[in-house]
Amino acid sequence: MLLEIGPLDYIQTLERCQRALDIDTIVPGHGPLGSAESMQRTIDYLWALDQDVKTAFDNGLSSDAAIGAVRIRPEFRLPWWFPIRKMHSLMENFQRLNVLFTYGELQRKQRESSRAA
Repeated sequence: MLLEIGPLDYIQTLERCQRALDIDTIVPGHGPLGSAESMQRTIDYLWALDQDVKTAFDNGLSSDAAIGAVRIRPEFRLPWWFPIRKMHSLMENFQRLNVLFTYGELQRKQRESSRAA
């Protein structure tokens, strides 16, 4: 869930960790244990999120419209049989927050660039 940094900064941090560490198991503060593959999957998700929100933003969608339009891509969805049922709705809620934060970052960058011009 993106609350303090945007997807590109998060990607850079995760990629630095990948380069610096020999990862076998990831022990998050919340959620199941992960692997090096799960870290790459998170990076791939963040790239897709960034690109999908940029497309919505560039097409003139409002933040509310972007939240509705930018869905989790099928390759990042949990399988239907995932044992913790509440995770499906939790992921949808995180997606909405991630879209909103990413959209806000794009607005901030646009304001900064128009001030600089």
